[in-house]
Amino acid sequence: MFTGIIEQQGKKIDFSKNDQGARLVLVKPVGWETGLGDSIAVQGACLTIAEQNGETFSFDLMPETLAKTVFGVADAEIYNLERATTLENKLDGHIVSGHIDTVGIVESVQNDSGKYVLRISFDNSFASLVIMKGSVTIDGVSLTITGVGGNWCEVSLVPYTLEQTTLSSLEKGNHVNLEFDMIGKYINRFMKIHHAGK
Repeated sequence: MFTGIIEQQGKKIDFSKNDQGARLVLVKPVGWETGLGDSIAVQGACLTIAEQNGETFSFDLMPETLAKTVFGVADAEIYNLERATTLENKLDGHIVSGHIDTVGIVESVQNDSGKYVLRISFDNSFASLVIMKGSVTIDGVSLTITGVGGNWCEVSLVPYTLEQTTLSSLEKGNHVNLEFDMIGKYINRFMKIHHAGK
């Protein structure tokens, strides 16, 4: 489980596809004590450390991961990283599973008069999962929704988020990992089943 509060950014050393999926190798942040099998949110996707040494750690990406995330369509140089949270940590963001729902597309980037707004589009089937002032995770970053349309949502980014994450480098047409609010998904599922039974 994660919170959507990015701890560090990791530089890519290697990304190579193979018969089983792909292997991603990143520079390990200084001071991180991690072990084999630990879960790390990489661009918001929960990945398992398959191999590591003092300077790098590696992750195996299954075909399903490549099909459902930006790892299948883009090869970035820098990745947002967050270690799994514990019950001792503050929940500064929101409850994030690290299970990506879909890949969104950056429709526009507004950056004027100190206001930085991203508009992200997605498949219509996810429209019921976004609400004004609700939560969404974009490339692993917990954000508050400030605008909603039929198949898009907008988020406003504060300077700290722009400095500490990869979101400042996004441009129109870029792909992003999206995870919608878990509580909203449960409610949405319950309502569908409830209405279907009537």
